[in-house]
Amino acid sequence: VYDYCFSLLPGIAREKILAVGDNLARDIPGGAGSGLDTLLVESGVCHAAAGAVAPTYRLRSFAIE
Repeated sequence: VYDYCFSLLPGIAREKILAVGDNLARDIPGGAGSGLDTLLVESGVCHAAAGAVAPTYRLRSFAIE
């Protein structure tokens, strides 16, 4: 998925992209595995996963009203 997204954003360095997710088992390893910094939103699906990749950043809650 990330490689496809990168193809849609030519010229934008990966250092300028932040992968945001709420799942330690899928979202964070996916972003990190693609060379991105990651942000874990702890108010979502977040749960401790054995051997999980640590996110670059954490956010307790996120909401759009």
